[in-house]
Parts: sequence; C-alpha cells; structure tokens
Amino acid sequence: MQNFEETLILLKIYFSGIWQRKRYVMVSMWGICALGWAAVSTMPNQYETKARVFADTSSILKPLLSNIAVQGDTDNEIQTISRTLLTRETLQDIMRQTDMHLKYTTPELYEAQLSSLKDEIEISGSTRTNVYDIRYQNSDPKLAKKV
Repeated sequence: MQNFEETLILLKIYFSGIWQRKRYVMVSMWGICALGWAAVSTMPNQYETKARVFADTSSILKPLLSNIAVQGDTDNEIQTISRTLLTRETLQDIMRQTDMHLKYTTPELYEAQLSSLKDEIEISGSTRTNVYDIRYQNSDPKLAKKV
C-alpha cells in the first residue's frame, strides 16, 4: 500500500510541475503543430487508382511456361503476368488512350515517359486466388483514373 501512495505523491508532484509550466507546454505544442501543418501542406497530392483483375493464369501461362519453368512458383507467375501486361505495345496504347503522348514531342522524352510509366504501374497478387491488383499513382486525379 505504501508503494501505491508513493506513486500517487510522485504523480501529484509531476502534474503540479506541468501545471505551473503550462504556458511553455502550450506554446511548444502550438509550435510543433504549426511546423507539422506547414510540412503537410507542402506535400503534393497523390491519387492512387487500384484495379482488381481476375486472370486465369493456368490457361494463359501454361503454353508459355510449358517447357521453361516449374509450375507453382507464384513469384515467377506474377512476374510473367506483369511482363505480359506491361509490354511496350500495351504501354503505348495506355499513353495514346490517356493523351500522355501529346505532351512529349521528342523521341527521348517519349521513351523516358514509357519507362517511367512501366516503373509506376505496380502489379501484385496471388496465384492461389488468381486475383491481381494493378496500382498507379499520380498527382493528377483524372490521369490516374484514366491509366
């Protein structure tokens, strides 16, 4: 019982010290909040679109992987699906449908945007359920939705 009373007395001393210096605590809390708000307001908006796709990988990949790989490797199947979905022709089609190709007049900029688009589109999923997630982030919400 004595240990509990000592703890209560110690808490009382701490709270009285905080209460006496409440102005310093409040000023420092407002300063920290102002810095946090300023940091968050300078961050750019990021919009993410996500699509769930069902793909029957056994029928799609069986002819492709018949003599190449051992069946059942989920990482290998996801990589093969992502390579199949993110081919150059598919990425060019995405750029044409979203009018991204109009922004880039030189071939170098166009190629840089193609490789950037390939890196920004993420494909993940599980072969057990054959459901794959395709994600894309951009600062423009309309472009993110179109892609």
